[in-house]
Amino acid sequence: MATQTTAAPVVERRLFWGLKWTGSQIGWQLLTKLVRALVLPKFLSPAAYGLYASLRLPLSYKNYTDIGVRYQLIKQLPQVRSQQGAAAFESVASTGGAWMMLTAVAYSLVLFVLALRQRGPHAWFYRPGFEILGFVLLFSKLEDFLGIRANSLEDFRQSGVAGMWRDTAGLVASIVLVILMGPIGPVVGICVGEALCVYYYLRRGSLRWLRLQLSGLGGILRGSIPLFAIALLDTALLTLDQLFVLAFLSKAQFGIYALGGFVATILLAISGVFLIIQPRLMRLEAESRPRESREVMEAALLLYLLLAVLAIVATVPAISLGVLLYLPKYRLGIPVYALFSALAILRGSGILLRPFFIARNQEAPFLRIEVSGVGVALLLNGLAWWMGAGLAGYCLASLGTYAVTMALMLFAFERQRLAACRRGKYLFTVLGLGIVAAFYFALRRAFLPGILLADIARLLLPAGIALLLLLSAAWLYRAQIQSAYRLFMREAV
Repeated sequence: MATQTTAAPVVERRLFWGLKWTGSQIGWQLLTKLVRALVLPKFLSPAAYGLYASLRLPLSYKNYTDIGVRYQLIKQLPQVRSQQGAAAFESVASTGGAWMMLTAVAYSLVLFVLALRQRGPHAWFYRPGFEILGFVLLFSKLEDFLGIRANSLEDFRQSGVAGMWRDTAGLVASIVLVILMGPIGPVVGICVGEALCVYYYLRRGSLRWLRLQLSGLGGILRGSIPLFAIALLDTALLTLDQLFVLAFLSKAQFGIYALGGFVATILLAISGVFLIIQPRLMRLEAESRPRESREVMEAALLLYLLLAVLAIVATVPAISLGVLLYLPKYRLGIPVYALFSALAILRGSGILLRPFFIARNQEAPFLRIEVSGVGVALLLNGLAWWMGAGLAGYCLASLGTYAVTMALMLFAFERQRLAACRRGKYLFTVLGLGIVAAFYFALRRAFLPGILLADIARLLLPAGIALLLLLSAAWLYRAQIQSAYRLFMREAV
């Protein structure tokens, strides 16, 4: 192994240390997203909220402007750091970062051109909106690169604090500006949050490692193409239902549906906590330690599913009551918001499994799974459109899509029997989907004024039963849960 001679110190800490900082950032992100999801619709009608949500769709594809280089950096930097030392680490990071920023500038120019070409009844919103998105993209890509570099060093404290700066500034600015500017205000708020996050990294001196250096870019780009395809297909899965709803339903219905997307995002944030395993998986595979890599993956997936089901039991009643009391214009979407929580379980599990396949250079089978998922998504969303199924129909189409892709991922994962398989993930997955189904059928009746106590009972009864089932399952698999916890507390892997 090459001797490390320069900066970028090797950080060998417990996984729990990273979990603590990332968990703090994700927890704060959950809170800010919850406040945003409750406050912004209070000042915006469903149609205005639909406009704001539609403008966020182009941001879903911002990670693909660099043709997958960001994903190659996530995979390659921990391996380079482990095998070649700090000088090679900084060289690869600078090359990838320079490419990310150059492509971000090109995409921003495209957004500025789109702003100039806006016509029609909503041009008053989309023209300034696309201009603001251009600046959001530049700040966001720079923040993305600096976060990848920090996480590759397993410096989760820096990336966690930076994320809290972004979420806090973005929330405060969005609330103030939605009052002053209407639906365009939250878009400006996103830009403010991203800019403050970059400012924090600048204060920490992180930008000094970025150089306009493109030597070695060819090798990075060659390795990035499969990862680019995987990520692009994954985002197609994420946004396909939204595109169908936006095209075939009204802006008001899309606004109600988009609020459900915030519910799913809140729950998906839990999977982000466990993505601290990503650099560790890459390093373990680079050091030919596949059994330990599998153990880390199993432990993270089991703990994630336990926390995700617990979050569903807590958040679905809370979100439903919040909408009922504070956002009566959105009450028709309450049953749909319960279904969105099931999407979080399936999609979050897929997000966690992805780095395991990538670390083992198994992009091809994973790519086939993603292609199958997109095919299923087109089929089910087309069926929902043909049947005129409405909001719930499109949500069920997405649920079916992720159920199929998750089953394929778990099948591929179980074929690599390198350690004792923790069957708890199947129990908690099935339990979570069953709880969501119980909530959905309990919430299908319309919420009417004057029967608030009956509505609360209808929410709390399945929540209480679900909590008892979850505690029973946790007791049944207590040995596996304790084993996973001890792995995260271990000093080094």
